[in-house]
Amino acid sequence: MLFVAAFVGGCSGSTGGGMKVIRIILILKQGMREIMRLIHPNAVIAVKVGKVSVPDSIAQAVWGFFSVYVLLFF
Repeated sequence: MLFVAAFVGGCSGSTGGGMKVIRIILILKQGMREIMRLIHPNAVIAVKVGKVSVPDSIAQAVWGFFSVYVLLFF
């Protein structure tokens, strides 16, 4: 847990193109949305940051960036 906290904390202020906290928040919210879509397949659930809805293309781009980032990290 300490390693994860250090990893997220180190990425929060990075200017080197690392994982930003907003990207981690979007990944968590997108994951929760997908779980809700498994439970309620016909529901239309928007991913929101604050009061602003995030387009699906942005959420998909964040997932793509995250998967490449984790692949390169390992």
